[in-house]
Amino acid sequence: MNHVLQKSAFMRLLFPFIFGIVLSYYFQIPLKYPGIIAALLSCLTIISYFIKQYLFRCLFGYLLACLCTWGGLCLTSSFLQQSTWEIPEKQQTYVLQLTENPVEKPRSWMYKAQIKGSEDSLFQKTAKKQVIVYLPKNDMPEKPVAGDGIVIRTTFKKPESKPNDSFDYAAYLKKQGISAIGFVRKGDWRPLPIKSSWIDRLKFSAYDCQRYLVEKLHEIIPESKNVQVGEALFIGYRAELSQELIMSFSATGASHILSISGLHLSILYVILCFIFGLFGSTGKIRSFFRLSTLLLLWFFSFITGLTPSIVRSCIMICFIGMGTVLNKRSFTLNTVAASAFFMLLYNPMYLFDVGFQLSYVAVVSIVVINPYLIGLLEFKSKIMSYFWELTCVSISAQLGTAPIAVFYFHQFPLIFILTNIFAIPVTGILLVLIPLSTLLQIIYPCPSWVFWPVNAGLDFFVSVIQLFEKIPWAVLSGLQLDIWGICSVYAAFLFLFLLLLKKRMVYLYFLVLLVALQLFYYL
Repeated sequence: MNHVLQKSAFMRLLFPFIFGIVLSYYFQIPLKYPGIIAALLSCLTIISYFIKQYLFRCLFGYLLACLCTWGGLCLTSSFLQQSTWEIPEKQQTYVLQLTENPVEKPRSWMYKAQIKGSEDSLFQKTAKKQVIVYLPKNDMPEKPVAGDGIVIRTTFKKPESKPNDSFDYAAYLKKQGISAIGFVRKGDWRPLPIKSSWIDRLKFSAYDCQRYLVEKLHEIIPESKNVQVGEALFIGYRAELSQELIMSFSATGASHILSISGLHLSILYVILCFIFGLFGSTGKIRSFFRLSTLLLLWFFSFITGLTPSIVRSCIMICFIGMGTVLNKRSFTLNTVAASAFFMLLYNPMYLFDVGFQLSYVAVVSIVVINPYLIGLLEFKSKIMSYFWELTCVSISAQLGTAPIAVFYFHQFPLIFILTNIFAIPVTGILLVLIPLSTLLQIIYPCPSWVFWPVNAGLDFFVSVIQLFEKIPWAVLSGLQLDIWGICSVYAAFLFLFLLLLKKRMVYLYFLVLLVALQLFYYL
């Protein structure tokens, strides 16, 4: 562990930073306490510099960790203050800017928006608050989109969770920075031109691209369930995804396929590297094409709406890719830690996002566990080696993410290996067919038979996934795991891994003790 931390500078920054975020969110620790500790450590570090060099290095490390913890506290505290709002009890007029494309509900359109002003005399306490508004469908000759401004008259309410509901909706919205929810009646809203910063305009342009591609996908893929999966695979658009499809992919362990993530970008990265590799492999040409590949990945991230999941995956791959461009070998765990650190620096609430947790835990599990699993068996056949490596990647990712998945979703798919052996190669093929078909439709509208391959591929993909779902005992449901259980499972994984790697009995003793404590806790 010390060897890993020495090679990973960003891991030494990330852990105390996360510790600060957790302290601020769950315990509301006052900022002055870590500030006082940091000031004392600063004095001791300066004094030690003139006394003993080894003591200086030690204290400097503690000072850096304390500053990272303090930074996490400050950023999280600031974010939580933005989501806190003493909502006026009376109905008022508000000026809003819509920050995301609408999500269709049975009788309304749901929008995330930012308040730009109101009739409230305490303007500074109202402006820049993030809210959710519901606009009636029957009052929309032309529905607004992300970036548009509107004037509404409503009474905002604080988000509340339903009694006896396992999902804490209020806490979920708080982590997203949402202060209030408002329902707007017919005739109580109107459009309003509004100015945006260049960063917001960039993001809204990304939403426009995503919306345009959704329209094109509907033109080339007529089947409803197929276009829903195509939208999710290609541009990460899940607003039209039915609950039936979500449950089918979740029950078979393929739900990650429907969320744009590192898997999709990695497949695209490999495909682009292969295509560019056909043009030459000399030093300068190779570097140029690798750099072009990274730029194309960012373009892909742009047209998918620059969602947090795709941005963090793109940052991670770019860190690794830049190392190849500069002919520098990078330590993968340090690269992963660096991307996580910068994502949390931008928004500390990403730490509590399920997708963020599953994504990074899966990557770390693959980096750590996968090489040892692959070494267990060797095949002379390239085809068998490919399927074995794919199986090892799937097992590594599922082992790492299983505790978190059980904690949030209370189920575990038993056929995830079979599903991923099928789904990952097919996803790679679809990620070539869908963009090419969409590009062809944009350049020159074609007859429907031209798009038979992409329609047949999607229909085959969805049909097989739904067939896997019907396998008896495909998923274990009703599982329960709390925070202590998650920590215990990961600790057991660590001790078991160290036992197999180091072959020291002390890790077996720790493992037995942990199992005994776990049994005592639950019994």
